[in-house]
Amino acid sequence: ILDDCFQLKVQALIDTGGLMAGSKLDVVVKHVATKLKIGGCPFEGFIYYSTDKERWEVFEVTTGRIHSTARSTLSACDCFVFFDESRCRGTDF
Repeated sequence: ILDDCFQLKVQALIDTGGLMAGSKLDVVVKHVATKLKIGGCPFEGFIYYSTDKERWEVFEVTTGRIHSTARSTLSACDCFVFFDESRCRGTDF
């Protein structure tokens, strides 16, 4: 699904149907990081909700670091945003 998103150059995946349910978030982040680093995508970062830390986080392509959205220097408009099924409603970026 994420590969299709990057190919179509959409800015977000809103997973209302839970298609990504059961996916390990660390594996998803690593996959996205690889895509972003090889230049297959126009985004500078990847925003997702960390259930472990209970906060929104940003993976920054240039540094490879993960920060909370509050500490990241990247704007949401420069990032791909993944809304998992639990965060499909009531969240804005």
